[in-house]
Amino acid sequence: MIELGTCAGASADAYLSAAPEAEYLGIDVFGVNFRHDDNSPWDPYQIAQRLFEARGFKNCQLFKTDLRELSFLPRADFVVVDAAHDFDNAYADLKLALTARPTFIFVDDCDDENGAKPAIEHFFKLHINDSIDYTVHISYMGGGLVVKLKNQDYSVSA
Repeated sequence: MIELGTCAGASADAYLSAAPEAEYLGIDVFGVNFRHDDNSPWDPYQIAQRLFEARGFKNCQLFKTDLRELSFLPRADFVVVDAAHDFDNAYADLKLALTARPTFIFVDDCDDENGAKPAIEHFFKLHINDSIDYTVHISYMGGGLVVKLKNQDYSVSA
């Protein structure tokens, strides 16, 4: 499993709780922020590491990088797209997800009319429309979309 946009690991906690033996790679810039109440640093990388350790998740790796600097991902059955939610980044993340040759892609915040939703529609039309086995929309704030791919004969070109 690969997650594009790990932040502090809250979503990863849910995925790994459902599949604790899964191998997990979380990719994010993990930028340090400062808390509003006391101006102390909030480090999502350290928080995610501590969370995984506390929960006993053994097969987890975190990778600090800008997703736009990656041209491919390692092979994974399941890729989560949950990083920047504007059109350009969501579209680029979907294309990057395909390089893992996944069986499933999960897109968070798929209902965002100004970001992920039009990026998903554009991505489907140009890259995988004929390779989609099925999709399942999950209703929650922002929405989620599970995409099951038929096969791995799809284009990842521009």
